[in-house]
Amino acid sequence: MKEEIMKNLIVGNFSKVDELLKGIGLAELETLFIDKLCYEYRDLSTYTYINYRISKAKQSELVRLHIIACAILIIYFAYVEGAYSSGLYHAKKAVELEPNNVECLELLLSFYGLPEQLMDREKAKKIAKKIIKIKKTSISAKNILELE
Repeated sequence: MKEEIMKNLIVGNFSKVDELLKGIGLAELETLFIDKLCYEYRDLSTYTYINYRISKAKQSELVRLHIIACAILIIYFAYVEGAYSSGLYHAKKAVELEPNNVECLELLLSFYGLPEQLMDREKAKKIAKKIIKIKKTSISAKNILELE
């Protein structure tokens, strides 16, 4: 099935990919794309398809799809110029959609300290403080706040 999905992704036949993925939930979609398709093929069409899904998604699916898009970019295409900036866009969109979602906030916080300097120290501290208010045990937030 992976080969059939990739064959259709590569040629942009997203409606056929939709058919092949019919009945699959977002958790399975995430595992399929991040752990299997991107890992094995490293083809940017995987990211393009997730953007296609974002463009037609229900509101309840958007956060997870933005997280998947972000993960694809920063894990498998980090070597491509602008991948982190594009990933940051998806992390910000996820936080806009669910401002108190710790997973989204921690994803956004992960952009602090990159060589590209996409987030300044004050913004990182603000995000970390918000995370700590929601989840006192957040290691990523504690690490940022301990740098003071």
